[in-house]
Amino acid sequence: MKALGVRLRGLRTEAGLTGAVLAQLAGVGQPTVSKVETGRMVPSSDVLDRLSRALGLGDSTAREVRDRLVAVEAAVDSGSASGDEAAAGAVLDEAVR
Repeated sequence: MKALGVRLRGLRTEAGLTGAVLAQLAGVGQPTVSKVETGRMVPSSDVLDRLSRALGLGDSTAREVRDRLVAVEAAVDSGSASGDEAAAGAVLDEAVR
């Protein structure tokens, strides 16, 4: 989870955006961006797509980020994440859904 968040934060920083600006461009809450970037929340596919579009990611980078999400979801589903990570990974932004 943290690797996905670190990657997204790096991409946001490279784009020269603040978390608040990215949230506005993506149509999500700023707390959502913060939680995803710090690994406290697994974004839904929709949220990840919104963030990717707002960051203007190319196809290969968007696919890489999507693959990271799939890996996180698989780890949570298989129970290979620690208890805290699994609990945090289960948190989804209901307002965005």
